[in-house]
Amino acid sequence: MRESKEMRKLASYVTYRQLYNDGKNDVYTIISKFAENIIITQSLYSFGLTEMSEKINDQFGFCIPDYVIQSSLKRLKYVMRSEHRYTVDTSEIKMNADIVSNSMANSSNINQEMVNSLVQYVQDKTTVLSEREREKLIQCFCKFLLDDTIANGYSELISSFVIENSDNPDFKSNITEIKEGAVLFAGLNYNSNISDNSVWKDELVLYVENEILFHLAGYNGDVFQKLTEELFSLISEMNTKSKTKVIKVRYFEEVSNEIDVFFAKACDIVSGKEYVSAENYAMSEIINGCQNEADVIEKKTKFYRMLKNKNIFQEKDRNYYLDKEHKYNLISQEDILKYGIEEDKMRYITHLNYVNVLRKGENIKDLKKAKYIVLTETGKILKMASEFCENSGFVPLAINMGVLTNRLWFDLNKGFGASEFPSTFDILVKAKIVLSKILTESVADKFEQAKKRYLDQEITEEQLSDNILMLREEIKKPEDINKNVLENVLSFLSEENLAIHQSEKELLSIKLQKANEKNDSLMKSMKKNEEGKNKLIEESIQKNADLQRKNVELLCRNKENLEQQIEEIEKRKKNADKKIQKKISNIKPVTIGSIIFYCLFLLFVFLKSNEDIQVVITIVLAIIPPAIITIISLIVDKKVDFFNLYELFIKWIEKRIEKKTYSSYFVDKDKLRKLKEELAEVEAGLKAIKYSNEA
Repeated sequence: MRESKEMRKLASYVTYRQLYNDGKNDVYTIISKFAENIIITQSLYSFGLTEMSEKINDQFGFCIPDYVIQSSLKRLKYVMRSEHRYTVDTSEIKMNADIVSNSMANSSNINQEMVNSLVQYVQDKTTVLSEREREKLIQCFCKFLLDDTIANGYSELISSFVIENSDNPDFKSNITEIKEGAVLFAGLNYNSNISDNSVWKDELVLYVENEILFHLAGYNGDVFQKLTEELFSLISEMNTKSKTKVIKVRYFEEVSNEIDVFFAKACDIVSGKEYVSAENYAMSEIINGCQNEADVIEKKTKFYRMLKNKNIFQEKDRNYYLDKEHKYNLISQEDILKYGIEEDKMRYITHLNYVNVLRKGENIKDLKKAKYIVLTETGKILKMASEFCENSGFVPLAINMGVLTNRLWFDLNKGFGASEFPSTFDILVKAKIVLSKILTESVADKFEQAKKRYLDQEITEEQLSDNILMLREEIKKPEDINKNVLENVLSFLSEENLAIHQSEKELLSIKLQKANEKNDSLMKSMKKNEEGKNKLIEESIQKNADLQRKNVELLCRNKENLEQQIEEIEKRKKNADKKIQKKISNIKPVTIGSIIFYCLFLLFVFLKSNEDIQVVITIVLAIIPPAIITIISLIVDKKVDFFNLYELFIKWIEKRIEKKTYSSYFVDKDKLRKLKEELAEVEAGLKAIKYSNEA
């Protein structure tokens, strides 16, 4: 069976890494060795540049820009260019010149053994794989090793396989060489001149999303914090070498607002007004150790102080919706529906829109000349950024930490001689992150299952609480995942539905209930006892208090959600109103000017005309205006004079402008009104509960 392109690519990266390690760390020299292999093994005597590019891609899986191959061929003394063709002087080819074939063959054998082990591992955990399933598994494994993507059909089993073999030195050495080769090759991506790895000269502004800032603060665990700190260390090193802050880190207003809401919710949780969802790492970390709201506010202050110390600031306010920049707008109702963007996640597409406006819609091929870019680990933002890009060779509007780390590492000429290199290059770290992410998503799904069953009255509040505690125990950060917990993790992921947890406390409660029933049957005659009555009254009061507390919690959550939606629409409405006001302010001068021009024109025509024409003009002016006013008066059923007619015209124009502008800014006044009415009802409900409690 012919070796798949994915498997050849793995061997190619190992060979690329070995050539680099052998002292041929000039990219053009390394690529020339792959071209030399093609020339020798395929006995080429002449070829075109595009032909060589296609052969290298087909044989090694490398998609290399033509200018790189063209420069690389100059390293081969026996290859001569004549017009648009290259010719080969075979007499000048040295013996044993092909150093690629042996390396490729050795690497392919090692990789095949590794893949066979993976297939066996997956079959042991599941069932025998068909040929098609085996091919898909190998394809997913190669993507796992080479790409920045996280999710694919076999992610959890591949991650588990990597962690299971983490103590195997041969396995670690092989996947490390593959990844390092991929990192070196990644230096060709979004790079218009690979020979220029000097310091960056053009300013680049990175707009970071919430998760990057939370990673940096350590709210999402040690692994994510280390990955982020390593990236910021490379940014700092590049700024130092450039002798200026060539890379600046900023965040948009929406990020700041969402962080403020996040800390406000943390205050509600420590006050007992809210609960923390099972899968929310960052929230659990923030409220950990907090006794009251003051402790949360202190953590928030510390968080913003950390950002300031690292020179991370909020972007200055500017209007991204000016008429002259409307052509760069990316936001459309079609894309909002296509990508399933909820009202509270509009920043996903909004921030990409901001960057496109700042770039003036320019397509850029070199990352260090991108000027502005979003830095995020949010899959939906990265997907949109990639699909908004007209060509895969252009720099997208957003990248993840891995892409930026790779490029800085390449341009700083760090190589792999150092004792340590960024964790983003470590496949074991990626495996832990992937498994942790999948586990978190599974916990979130099962948490929603439990909540739904509680709302459907299938389980009690006590059972819901027990299951939340159980689910929290299943959550694991990347640093918590190792060989010892793999079986438990895979077992949990294999359960499609949540098995309702029945605690010992509940079993004791059932036994106690049966005992009480027996006592009740023996003491029926004492049911009317005053003590029993008081107990029933107390229980009723307590039950009502509990119901009222839950009602308040529900109203508070509803209030927060409504306020967020109203704030987002009001923000867009504010921008729209500015545009409307600007247009309306021009209506009256234009209208008055038009009337004056019309009158002067009629006067000019009148004076220049003969007597017969003047008589006609006089009759027309005497009849038509009153006729128009009379017709309009009959339509509106009231007397209208000239000034009424002018006001009606102005109002009609204003309504047209408002309707069109609101539509382009996705402002729905009816929806806004209904949301405000709902908010007023919720606030009224909260006030009523407050007054009843005081009474």
